[in-house]
Amino acid sequence: MARRVAAIPIASSRLPRNLTGDVEPIAETPLHVDAIFDLFQTLQDFLAEKPSIFVAANMFWYVMDRVPGPRSDPVVLAIKTDVMVVKGALRIARKSFISWLENGAVPSVIVEIVSPKKRRIDLIQKPKLYPALGVNEYFCFDPTARSPRPKLQGWRLNADGVYDPLALDDQGRLFCKELGLYLKVEGKTLRLIDAATGKIVMTREEKADLADSETQRANEEKQRAEAEKQRADALELEIAHLKAQMHNNGGAKRNNGS
Repeated sequence: MARRVAAIPIASSRLPRNLTGDVEPIAETPLHVDAIFDLFQTLQDFLAEKPSIFVAANMFWYVMDRVPGPRSDPVVLAIKTDVMVVKGALRIARKSFISWLENGAVPSVIVEIVSPKKRRIDLIQKPKLYPALGVNEYFCFDPTARSPRPKLQGWRLNADGVYDPLALDDQGRLFCKELGLYLKVEGKTLRLIDAATGKIVMTREEKADLADSETQRANEEKQRAEAEKQRADALELEIAHLKAQMHNNGGAKRNNGS
């Protein structure tokens, strides 16, 4: 039976042209773009030593599902994801992630950066859809949310195959069990904290800034060392000069005394 393609749900108003992802939705604002790619790059770096975990950003995920009904016809769901992590999938370049070509692998974790246009999709539709597809953990970060609407929400798949909502701990964090990370909001930024060490996972920009600071400190230390050496050399020359003068004066006195 031929597969039908259904966009449930995607952010664009039309379907992808094919399964290679050549029609890709993009985030709505620079704030959302930055949030997506900061998270993507930070996760890539955190999982760098695990080549069998695939991390993607702003990518379509294609998965087989069946439409409820007497015939239960199979369809292909074209799901746009902001950031997803797939265990058991090699970290190679892809234009899209097609589950039936990846031995049935599905994302273990999906994070959506919520925006006004797709708030209903991210917060209402996807928490209903993802449990049926086997997504173990799902998180939503809304950088522009205002109280009482939360900026960070999460769900975890339970033994009954439905999502349990996650509660913030006393430090305002949600625990991602699949990755061993805490997620925490700082202003309009979503931070990752290594649960094993308690340390914040630095972004690439922070790493670059730290490297620049360390280089600057090293250069300053080198300059101080060179200045100290110059002062020591100058002092040594001055002492040598004084010794020579004293020696000459002493010799002159002895000659006069004779």
